[in-house]
Amino acid sequence: MSSRSVPTTLIGPKGLLHDSLASLLGGFSYRVTDSHHSADDMQTRPGDEGPRTVLLTVRTMDLAVSEAARIRKICPDCKIVALKEDLAGSNFQKLMHSAIDG
Repeated sequence: MSSRSVPTTLIGPKGLLHDSLASLLGGFSYRVTDSHHSADDMQTRPGDEGPRTVLLTVRTMDLAVSEAARIRKICPDCKIVALKEDLAGSNFQKLMHSAIDG
């Protein structure tokens, strides 16, 4: 694996989606270093720089916004990307006003 790989954390329900994302990301210089059911399960360790990218898989935009706020407190400099099917109307507005980067 490349020494230039991007440390990445996956947040959301575990299963086939997480396994597939980890496999796909590996081909694009992302290294999945952690996987958690929710942001509350994330921990920082002294001297640990933490993930540079967090991929957040959620069912509702309200959950994405609240999870992103928790992630931002733990990893203030990481990029947060939400994977969500429906971003129409008010959901898009919530995204634009949240801690989510993309």
